[in-house]
Order: sequence, then structure tokens, then C-alpha cells
Amino acid sequence: MENELDIIENALEILFIRQNRNTTSLSNQSLQRRNKVLDMFGTEILAQGSATSPAIFNVYVSTDLLYYERMEFKIEIGDLVTTHESGDSSMTSTVVNINSTNLSLSSENIELSGTTIEVDEASLVSPNPHSHVSSSHAHSIIPNPHSHTSPPHSHVIQSGVSSVPSTATGFRLYINSVDVTVAFQVEYPSMWITGSGIFPSQSINLNFDILRIMTLLTPEQRDNILQSHHLQFRLESQEGFFQAKLIMYIKYSHINR
Repeated sequence: MENELDIIENALEILFIRQNRNTTSLSNQSLQRRNKVLDMFGTEILAQGSATSPAIFNVYVSTDLLYYERMEFKIEIGDLVTTHESGDSSMTSTVVNINSTNLSLSSENIELSGTTIEVDEASLVSPNPHSHVSSSHAHSIIPNPHSHTSPPHSHVIQSGVSSVPSTATGFRLYINSVDVTVAFQVEYPSMWITGSGIFPSQSINLNFDILRIMTLLTPEQRDNILQSHHLQFRLESQEGFFQAKLIMYIKYSHINR
């Protein structure tokens, strides 16, 4: 009888230990961190540029980044929007009134001290080098004292928003200082940025794919782009000014904190 009770107690103890282990395992699994995916679809960033000042777009991703699943974008080149009166515009007029103004001069003489002007640019004058010397002298103001009076008058100031067509050509694109122009031209022939419009296409299913051109870059260039939490797009033009819109489609996996 005692042996049977011992066997039952041992069996119950074994069941209790197993149940405790299962409970602990399930608790640990419920607390385990899982990776998550962030999908940024159609995020727009606007910038203006010219031949001397490129358009800059900054895109930031989480420092918990694990890897990119999608890195695509469009570039839209459009008219330059400005507050100056130029091109097609809708302007409003404002009248500024100026009261009577007096300017009085009381000094009898304007004195100039001796001055030497030296010229050393050979392509401008001959002989060269040479100099001109002006001795100290004075000019008199006659009559003196006297004054000048401006009668009351008004000026019309126009303000509003103007749309100026873009004139930019010869576009080049850099991502984190890596020139990706040729790589995209190879992967997307006849679709590179040439002027006003949406590139590579207006279709939502056709975008510039950064992951697609990775095989055309060096390992260092790939790491510079794919391992960065800050993507800087720099769009340059050889001539003209432009307004550009960067439309981003990014999907990446990151640690869930």
C-alpha cells in the first residue's frame, strides 16, 4: 500500500514540475521581443534648387533599423513658386503713402584727402602696373546752407504668389554623397530626369528602386546607403532653377522596443 502511495506521489510531483516548466516557458515567450516592420508610403518632401544651390532632401529612419525591405522614390520637377512678381501670378496691390520729407545740408565744403589708386591687372590697361595720385583738395557747396524737399507722394507695392516655369537641365542625384546618376540611368533608360515632370513615371507601380542599383555600386557605397539612419538626397542641375518634390516609398524591419 505504501509503495502505491509513493508511486502516486512521485507521479504527481513529476506532473507538477512539468506544469511549472510549461508555465514558465509560456510566460517567457509572451515577453519576448518581436521585430516589427514600418511602411512609409508616399511621404513627400519639397525643396528648391539651382545650378549653384542644389535641392536637399533629408529622410530619417529608426536607429533600431535591421534591414530595408523596400527603398523606392519618385522625383517631381515643377514650377518654382515665389513671392516675386514674375510669370503667371495672382497679385494684390498695396499703396504706401510717404509724407513730406526735407534733407538739409549745412557743411560748406566736402574735403578729400590725398588718395593713390594702383592698377596691376595687365589685361585691363597699358602700361601696367601704374598708379594715379589725387592730391588733397575740397569742393564747395553753393548755395549753402540749403535743403531739398520731397512732397507727399505714394508708391504701389504688389505682393502675392508667382509660378515661374522651371528652366533646369542636366540633373545629377547623390544619396549620402554617392553619385547614383549613372546607376539609375542604366537601370531606367530613357526615364531619367530631364526637366519638368514626374520621374521615372507617373505610374504608382514604377519608381526609382535604390535596392535595384546596389549591384552597380561598390561595397563601401552600398554600406554608406543601406546602413545609414539618415538618407540625404542631393539633386543638382547644370543650369537653371527648379522646384523638386521627393516622394518616398520605404519599408524596413526594426527592433521592437
